Amino acid sequence: MIEAEDLSELLRERWAKGSGLARKYRLNLRQPKVSGANGNWLGVGIGSSVDFQDHRPYAVGDDPRYINWQAYARSGEYTMKLYRDEVSPSVDLVLDASDSMGLSREKLGAAMELFYFCVESAVGQGAALKCYLLDEAGCRFLSLESLRGASWLELKGSQSRGLVPKFEAIPWRAQSARILISDFLYPGMPSELLSRFGMSASWKALLRVYSEAEANPDWNGGMKLVDSETAAERILYCDQVLLKSYRNNYDKHFSLWDEYAQRNAVAYFSVKDEDLLGEQLANSGILSGLIAV
Repeated sequence: MIEAEDLSELLRERWAKGSGLARKYRLNLRQPKVSGANGNWLGVGIGSSVDFQDHRPYAVGDDPRYINWQAYARSGEYTMKLYRDEVSPSVDLVLDASDSMGLSREKLGAAMELFYFCVESAVGQGAALKCYLLDEAGCRFLSLESLRGASWLELKGSQSRGLVPKFEAIPWRAQSARILISDFLYPGMPSELLSRFGMSASWKALLRVYSEAEANPDWNGGMKLVDSETAAERILYCDQVLLKSYRNNYDKHFSLWDEYAQRNAVAYFSVKDEDLLGEQLANSGILSGLIAV
């Protein structure tokens, strides 16, 4: 477990790096389904912007100012002109604070750099941002003022007893762009854990942080394994058969998350803690459509 003094230093270091990346890259929030309050973005509502979006049949109660009278003259049927509102996107950003995220300084550092990048990118684009810290106890709101300090994150050690974070406690806003940063090392099906994640969302992203040590361990011989969430210890003999089984189960677990993302139109991006975040954003991040320059 990372000591408090080292944790504060880590937060300051990664805030500087994440902020620097946000000046070079940005979250690709400028997408057709993003909506929010009045501002400088194109959204999906009917508004007075000159940018024509689409048309649909007239319904009782529609504003007659948007009737397409030229189309009515041709067909005798009422249709509505739809324009894109100019809006500022609402962004809900959630950071998983379960103990496995702090398994190593490198893994936690990668998560924090990614988190700060998302914060500064959203703020820099004028988004209505709300940030939350999620663990087994619930969901805690984080103000921007507290995030720029160095003592807002607390790792609780084995007190969590391995409980799954309370995803149902996240107060997602209607039509918000939603971003969840985690290692996704939870038991259970993604669709069950994230049952409310996609409800009335305008845009969704799952940002996974992982380390080579957990994805491809080099265990050999007699080992004492310690559960990062519960501190429970287990003694076992690790050979190639056991390693193969572990890797197969690990790959199968994350294939479920990848399948969930594809089926539910969720942006899914993995960050390796040992690699430079900027290079990953510039390559796979842009290719995935999550990042723009």
